[in-house]
Amino acid sequence: WIDIPFSVVAAGFALFAVPETFGAHLDGFDVIGFITSCIGFGTLTFGLIEGKTDGWWYAKDGVTKWFGLSPIPWYFLIALITLTIFSFYELHAVNTQKQYLMDLHLFKVHSFRLSIIMQIIFRIGMVGLIFLLPQFLQNVLGMSAVDAGAVTCFMGLAALVAGTIA
Repeated sequence: WIDIPFSVVAAGFALFAVPETFGAHLDGFDVIGFITSCIGFGTLTFGLIEGKTDGWWYAKDGVTKWFGLSPIPWYFLIALITLTIFSFYELHAVNTQKQYLMDLHLFKVHSFRLSIIMQIIFRIGMVGLIFLLPQFLQNVLGMSAVDAGAVTCFMGLAALVAGTIA
């Protein structure tokens, strides 16, 4: 529930602090891009989360098999197919000046591509740090869970300050 008040404050701040910008006006909504991205990223995320529980390749006991396999490889196949459709459709929509969700031509820009790669590396490191730091603080340094959580909160504060400065 803590996200709700922060989201309201952030939305109010954005309404007053972020200037309105206008680009090329395209009518409509990219329904195909929306649906394929939701299905693709949803099944990819679900497969990554449930892989340990259901079995990555072979179904664990009590899990329904899909054609003799765990459902996880099938989720990944659905994600691959729908994200491929999403990519080709978005390229087509940009080239024909239809409404699109994401201009994939941006990945041709070196600074954009490099910033995405750096974000991926940064996020992987942050997830690893958020996973290991509380365990280190509690198991090695003997801190309580509350104290370890308080120390970990400073990482979020540092990200907020760095993001604001950037």
